[in-house]
Amino acid sequence: IAKLNRRSIDFVEGESELVLRFNVEYFRATFALIFMAEYVIIIFFRYLVVSIFTNFIISLWI
Repeated sequence: IAKLNRRSIDFVEGESELVLRFNVEYFRATFALIFMAEYVIIIFFRYLVVSIFTNFIISLWI
């Protein structure tokens, strides 16, 4: 989970720490782009690992 920039579900935080995070600092569109970029990275590396370990190149057009 740490390599995917994700925290575990049981991570304990206080409310004051949640307010100080980047959730408040960015506008909604920028905040959404940050999370979309993280998911794109996860999907890309999934594609990369599958294509390396199966010796099979998956077409990106499918």
